Amino acid sequence: MGFWKKKQPLSTPDLLHDLDLLAKAEAQIAKFYARCGEIDSGDRDFWLQLADNENQHHDLIRRMSQLVTFNPNQYRPGNDIKPGAIRLFRMQVTDLIGQISAETSHRQLLEHAAQLENSAAGLGLEELIATTDEEFKRLAQAVADESAKHRNTIEKKLATLNAI
Repeated sequence: MGFWKKKQPLSTPDLLHDLDLLAKAEAQIAKFYARCGEIDSGDRDFWLQLADNENQHHDLIRRMSQLVTFNPNQYRPGNDIKPGAIRLFRMQVTDLIGQISAETSHRQLLEHAAQLENSAAGLGLEELIATTDEEFKRLAQAVADESAKHRNTIEKKLATLNAI
């Protein structure tokens, strides 16, 4: 009988903790892109733009945390995100930053970036919290939309390289 336990809802501190982990993940991705910009001088502006976008995502998620803090009754858990998965993702990004070097090709950097963006999409920020708060939903959608643009741009760059 104990096998099927009812899932306990996340509390406001749990939601805030998950948002904090996601914000830190965005900051870590920004560091990866900044490092790519240092390595890949031929496409430096592209990488630095991605890094800037990721820092903006970090700030948007911080704003989302403020909204939850100010009006916690307007928010309830959506799809469950495992904090361990976010921590593992951040560790993978950190490891990747340490692995890339001046010898890492443009193609390899793009392949790593595509992998990171796809993994980040799997974390599901826009599904983490259910709310009627329009500002929160707008911020979550902005992060999701920008991340989708990143994935598309990176995939197009890879497709162009593959066509050569």
